[in-house]
Amino acid sequence: KGKAGARGARKGEPKGDVHQDSRQVLSKKRAAGVVRRMVGKFGWITPDEPVEHEVADQHGGDVFVHMNDVTEGSSLSKGDYVDFVLYIDEGGLGAMKVRLKE
Repeated sequence: KGKAGARGARKGEPKGDVHQDSRQVLSKKRAAGVVRRMVGKFGWITPDEPVEHEVADQHGGDVFVHMNDVTEGSSLSKGDYVDFVLYIDEGGLGAMKVRLKE
């Protein structure tokens, strides 16, 4: 109890991704992939092309996504096709500026 995270933050602490300040964008080119799994407000995307980075195998090649990083008004479900900006932080690879693709 009392830890900031997916369930909620302490009063005055940021909600959502606790690593947001440490994010480093890996490429300005948007990547694409399929939402493999969603668990509440976070999940995993399997990218179309494997990410070439030393931590890419950390989660079986999948990329973390949090609903705070999804385009406003969108929600994600298993099987959705998305594009995103790839970043790395202390938690590994992540997706930000996530958009649903038609």
